[in-house]
Amino acid sequence: MDLALIRRFREKLNEHNFCYRKYTQFKGRNKWNCLCSATDWLCVAVDSISFDLKTDSFGYDNRCSIDVLSLIMRVALIDDCINELHKVLHNTNVSFLEGDRSIFGNNPFGKTDRSYFKLLRACFAAHPIDISSIKGGPYYASWSFGGLFGFAVLLSPSSPSEPEISISIEFDQLEAYAVKRYDHLKELIEEIDRQYGDFVEEWRVKAIPRSEDPLKQINILFDEQINRFDDPKYRLIIAKLKLILENQFIASENMSTLDPATLSPIARIFYNGMRALIPLIDELYESLQDMDIRGLEFERSLSEVWDQLEVYLAYDEAALSF
Repeated sequence: MDLALIRRFREKLNEHNFCYRKYTQFKGRNKWNCLCSATDWLCVAVDSISFDLKTDSFGYDNRCSIDVLSLIMRVALIDDCINELHKVLHNTNVSFLEGDRSIFGNNPFGKTDRSYFKLLRACFAAHPIDISSIKGGPYYASWSFGGLFGFAVLLSPSSPSEPEISISIEFDQLEAYAVKRYDHLKELIEEIDRQYGDFVEEWRVKAIPRSEDPLKQINILFDEQINRFDDPKYRLIIAKLKLILENQFIASENMSTLDPATLSPIARIFYNGMRALIPLIDELYESLQDMDIRGLEFERSLSEVWDQLEVYLAYDEAALSF
């Protein structure tokens, strides 16, 4: 299994801060924690996984038994992680591939793929000394061993009237079971894109109010940014603009009528700096209205103005800490 796929999924999960914001408070539950846990453990399960186990020796082999146990538990972890990701992102209680019989369809118990895999997990890994999911049970598994038909266990019943049962593992089927689930990440990536596209369209049609007063406009953009993206970079830019526009030397609403020649030297510095920032405020407005977090052409002007004015600004560092 290609680790590049889980990396792609993790990047998509963190893209635009969208899933974090949507699923930290989703119908009263923090589903983001579930998404993170499932993604992390899926990475653990698939990293360097191999289905090419050397189990062709006859008789009991503890090393092979441990290798098979480890492999089955990793496949179970893949199954569980994909299930949780599927349930959260599709907002459903129905497991992924519930009822599917495409892998172990010919199993002797007529079980679905997931039910039969759970039986294999019980026999070879999870609880071999207490197997109750077979009619006539409980059964007790022998040591797992190699033989003519691959790696197997012998299930002995607690009832004297029930026969012993032999169950073997076909590793190509086990691999197909895991891959079919792991590949579902491709669809989940598309689902995140679909949800994000819907979110963007929902906010794009909502017009952001306009104001001639730069400070009022930046306060509006401050709230809109939180509702739309809450992007850390935009948040810092808007916070700096807000601090500059709230200065004690010149009120932003008077900028259009002021004569710079009548201002004190410090007020004139603020006047010129604030005028230089108007294009950046307009650019922020357009970016948020378009629902497109992008590089800002006039961002450099903020750096230049901030370097000039910071010495005159009285602010708490916490105002710029997020």
